[in-house]
Amino acid sequence: MVGVFAATDVFLFYVFFEAMLIPVYFLIGSYGGPNRQYAAVKFLLSSLAGGLVMLVSVIALYFHGPRGPQGFLVNNLTGLALDSTTQKWIWLGFCRLRRQGADAARAHLAAGRGGRGRWRRRPSWSGSWTRSGRTA
Repeated sequence: MVGVFAATDVFLFYVFFEAMLIPVYFLIGSYGGPNRQYAAVKFLLSSLAGGLVMLVSVIALYFHGPRGPQGFLVNNLTGLALDSTTQKWIWLGFCRLRRQGADAARAHLAAGRGGRGRWRRRPSWSGSWTRSGRTA
């Protein structure tokens, strides 16, 4: 977990962020409810699929950045001049809306209140796919 907070490289951050799913998989599989193994596999697969969207954003950040062997370093990516559409798509790849409904999401974005506790990383699928991992 320290690697996520200590990473100065965006790709290394992604690797450590995804590696944090492995202990959670074992925690759900060991200490969950009656369907714990099923819930653990389902949680891991849905979270890894959601992580692929984040990987696309990491790669897009690399191609819009300075590239080269140090293209993923945070210091080199600071102050990038990106157009607003590219910024929004890359940002949405890292953060996806909590399950609140489309109307609430549009209202928060329109009011410019998207960043105050309303965003977090989510798997690509919601509903029963992730609910069993939370309730196992």
